[in-house]
Amino acid sequence: MADFPRDWDVHEDKDFATFSMDIPLEADMSVMTLLKLDKTGRSTGVYKIALAGGGVVDIPIPVTDILHEPPLSVANMVIKLSIRADKINIALNSTTSFWRDLLVLLRSSTASVTTISGDPIPSDTLIEYLDELSKTEKSTAGASIRFAVAGSEDSNLQLEIQSLPMQARYLTKAALKRDNSVSVLQGFFPLKADMFAGQNPGGPVPSFFAVERDAVYAQLLNNPDPIRDDIATLNACFIRMEHLTVDEAHRYLQGKARAAKGFQIFPPFTGPPLKRARLMPDSYNETGDLFP
Repeated sequence: MADFPRDWDVHEDKDFATFSMDIPLEADMSVMTLLKLDKTGRSTGVYKIALAGGGVVDIPIPVTDILHEPPLSVANMVIKLSIRADKINIALNSTTSFWRDLLVLLRSSTASVTTISGDPIPSDTLIEYLDELSKTEKSTAGASIRFAVAGSEDSNLQLEIQSLPMQARYLTKAALKRDNSVSVLQGFFPLKADMFAGQNPGGPVPSFFAVERDAVYAQLLNNPDPIRDDIATLNACFIRMEHLTVDEAHRYLQGKARAAKGFQIFPPFTGPPLKRARLMPDSYNETGDLFP
């Protein structure tokens, strides 16, 4: 646990896009927030999330847990995702990746298929079924997957594998493109992070990036209070998300896509009013592939 203020990590701004956590692959799965600062030591409104460790993890997902009412020809299959945390692309200014279509993941061999007992089997039958759905006029049936860094039951952070029983191209409603959207939880992994000891701010300790690194570091040491507000705004982006069953998600998607019931896991401090921070957590930028 870290107190506020602390001996901050301020990195060169040019390293922001390529920064990676310096921990072994087999170490505990970990998370770090990266925040860009201007020359005054305040947030520029740009942040990203870095993940590392945890080894290579296989995630089995029964077809019946991800597709709504699949036919018998595929109902007994299990989809297997193999992931490395450091290869997951969480979108810029977001706590989630963008939705990826299951058909695309299968075709690219990012996902594979096994029997219930875990024996590998060809994915052709499942691919053909999903491909037929994608060609069926007015049909949105299918499945999409994304990753999220979310709040856990014990007020910490976890990496979640989330799905929705709909083709990714149809997940266009605003409530489905936000970090705080409903999903079917397919698995989760606890995340290790350097956390603040108190609640003002609460949540993970960020690493900073600035063009004028030395000047910004001096500013943070001499006047740390302004950055407290920016950190609180950043950490308020982490959500304890609302999860549904695949049947509940199907009914939800047929309706008006109400706002999700997720809530902030590190809400801003309720003491004296906070200054208006310049972070924009609702922006949603698509990134590249979830995996290399």
